[in-house]
Amino acid sequence: ITDVVAARTGLQAALEDYRLLAEYMGDVVFRLSPDLTIRWVSPSVRRVLGYEMAGLIGKPLGAIVPETDLAAMTDEQRSLDDAAKDTEHPVVVQVRRADGSLRWVANRPTPVRDEAGNLIGIVATWSDVEELVQARELAQRRRDRLRATLDTLIDPHVLLEAVLAQDGSVIDFVYVEAN
Repeated sequence: ITDVVAARTGLQAALEDYRLLAEYMGDVVFRLSPDLTIRWVSPSVRRVLGYEMAGLIGKPLGAIVPETDLAAMTDEQRSLDDAAKDTEHPVVVQVRRADGSLRWVANRPTPVRDEAGNLIGIVATWSDVEELVQARELAQRRRDRLRATLDTLIDPHVLLEAVLAQDGSVIDFVYVEAN
């Protein structure tokens, strides 16, 4: 009976570790069926998107992902079906928050397969990248405004980039841009 008690104690500790990990994880984690029905979602969905976990279980992913972004995610799923895919570069999509607003997330899906290699589900993590997307959009607008300003100037302006030697000294210049 000592072995049984030790096994139960170990299992309880592992379950508590898992619960803490799921509860305090910064990313939202989903377990989806192959047809993209939500089977489980981490508690962080409340903080990031404003949903209660129980309210999402059994719903199609399309309930919280706009159609165009769902298409991008479905394409991603198809590529997971076809071959092992590197998910280092996530698909950035918008998802619907509980209040109806949209939020940018980086979707990283991982296929779950049975012993025969058949797709039986998907585990996906969503990282909140709203601030990053907004910063990139702002930087692009500023670049566009600067480009428009430079292109309308009468005086010529040239952007040069230094070519450096191994010791760090400048040995030449290369034209990068000109109005």
